[in-house]
Amino acid sequence: MDSSTIDKFVQLVVSQYQHQCMHLRKVPSTEELVKFLLDQQLIDSSAIRNFVLREDFQKELSEQSEKGKTKIVKELAEKYDMHESSIWLILKKGME
Repeated sequence: MDSSTIDKFVQLVVSQYQHQCMHLRKVPSTEELVKFLLDQQLIDSSAIRNFVLREDFQKELSEQSEKGKTKIVKELAEKYDMHESSIWLILKKGME
């Protein structure tokens, strides 16, 4: 994606977010911005799941490294109701 499209996207998002904050009398914050992006469906739900899953994996790995990656992936597969191979694929893509 070219930088002019990204710049235009950022400009539009910031403008609309600021307008919404004024209209709803909300104090702009990072948390409110993320909620705005979610409400506008500008963040894909699979991207959210993948991000959370990778963070959970890293947390479990650092806290309980004796478990091993395979055991952690099995637990995440149960937690997120996904196939283990899907979890491995998400983790692999996150490391690229």
